[in-house]
Amino acid sequence: MKTLSICVLSLIPGLCLAQANHIQYCGQADGGGHEYVVRINTGSDVLPHQGQFMQIETTTSYQPTQALASAHARMAVSRDDCREYGEMDDAVHARVYFDFDRSQLTRSSITILNRVAEREHAQSSSLQLTGHTDAIGSPEYNQALGLRRSHSVNDHLVQQGINAERLTSDSKGMSQPIAPNNTEAGRSQNRRVEIIKKQ
Repeated sequence: MKTLSICVLSLIPGLCLAQANHIQYCGQADGGGHEYVVRINTGSDVLPHQGQFMQIETTTSYQPTQALASAHARMAVSRDDCREYGEMDDAVHARVYFDFDRSQLTRSSITILNRVAEREHAQSSSLQLTGHTDAIGSPEYNQALGLRRSHSVNDHLVQQGINAERLTSDSKGMSQPIAPNNTEAGRSQNRRVEIIKKQ
């Protein structure tokens, strides 16, 4: 596991923002993977020479600075080398990929989904699981294939202890590609299931 922890110093005297709120899981094509953790906590505001005290230290949560730190943290954790990924912060956003014309989970998909399940055990919000395909085959066939893929993700999350009532599976088939379908590299990116936390 690779862990990235940051402490951001702001222009506010004595404020250090250094509560883990951004976790990313990166699965790679060879089945390996990494976990990146960016921690941005509430910090301490140190006020020197306060009356009879040399200094007073109070807990602070300066939201604009936290938002800036979080934005820079996301830029520091690149997905360029990730075939599959999961991000955990205020929402869950994960993506897992499938082999051509298959709905079985790969080893790296299972790793990503296990991390999602670990994070979600203490949560109660609903998760939308949407299956997608490449453009090979008829729209009707790919619609069904996308649904089988989302059901595979659903079944695994349930096996990992996620309440089935929290999960909704659907399929967009070949209608929402994220890469061109005229190359194998592009088609491989389109064979996926995306997981979104519903607000």
